[in-house]
Amino acid sequence: MRNFLVRMILRFAKMITSRMSPDRKSDVYWRVAKQLFPLDVFDIDTTRGKLLLDAQCRDFVQLAGTPTGVEHHEPDTYDWVTSMPRSACFWDIGANVGIYGLLASLDPTIKVLGFEPASRNFAVLNRNIELNKVSDRFTAYCMAFAEFTRLDYLNMKDTGVGSSMHGFGIEEDQFERTIKINFRQGSIGFSIDDYVRLFSPPHPTHIKLDVDGLEPEILRGGRNTLSSRSVKSVIVEVEEKPGASRGREIHDLMAEYGFVAQAKRDPKHRNVIFNRQEPGDN
Repeated sequence: MRNFLVRMILRFAKMITSRMSPDRKSDVYWRVAKQLFPLDVFDIDTTRGKLLLDAQCRDFVQLAGTPTGVEHHEPDTYDWVTSMPRSACFWDIGANVGIYGLLASLDPTIKVLGFEPASRNFAVLNRNIELNKVSDRFTAYCMAFAEFTRLDYLNMKDTGVGSSMHGFGIEEDQFERTIKINFRQGSIGFSIDDYVRLFSPPHPTHIKLDVDGLEPEILRGGRNTLSSRSVKSVIVEVEEKPGASRGREIHDLMAEYGFVAQAKRDPKHRNVIFNRQEPGDN
């Protein structure tokens, strides 16, 4: 009887959400599922296989409401990650709860380093790595990147799991809006070049940079590392107030380091993919 009722409730939810946007539909499914199945772990199907996520991942677990939900959240990032070649080394800077690092790690030949300074996100990020049994190839570090290595505060408007729009040592986001700070978390930030020099980590071939405003500063602090020909592709979130100079600086820095911006498949995509310009490329 219970199974019959569950099926009927889900059919009703599907019917009443048929005209909703994918995000709204996912939110409704998530709320219904949370009441019907009060589990600690959810699974999400991807084109690469199944991922397990801690149920605290509110923003990402909502994507499980549609058959291909995770592909629609940031389709440019999803396609970039799933096209990563075998034996790549992926640095996920601003990993949050790890959805894209986990996606990459479904290929057992890919090495992933995730960097996430927010303490609750970092805890759940590690839980997700444990759930998916990929700790042999996905390692997370609770730290920030910056232009210069220093101790500072992560200014947070929200400390919930999956939260974002924080600022390491800054009080404005990428739209030049003041961050409504609810908590200041002590954190350490490294320049990329200092981090590589001090610890000799696996050298990245692919980098995702999504830190809600500090992208130019982090790129300036990684001049030597990013100029290395071993770095093949970088995806950077370029989202800002209209007329701001941040986007131009990102493009200028990446060109200086030897990268060419890939044309966006959709102008609504907020990320820009930069690929290494190889000898002979036009």
